[in-house]
Amino acid sequence: MADRYLNCQHLKCPSPIVKISKVFGEMASGETLAVEADDPAFRSDVEAWAEITGHELVEFADGPVKQAVLRKS
Repeated sequence: MADRYLNCQHLKCPSPIVKISKVFGEMASGETLAVEADDPAFRSDVEAWAEITGHELVEFADGPVKQAVLRKS
């Protein structure tokens, strides 16, 4: 279970990444964030964001509603 949860359904790029970045600014290192989004580009966006920022994409579940768990580095 993640430390925090963020619902980004019905938001299109770049809104989910902007919201993730804002929440990550409030988190401590090692905390996790579960995110749900239905934007078709969410997977590639969140993978790129994690790589660029150095945070970890712990898991990703695809489907109509995509689910990602991220860990702050």
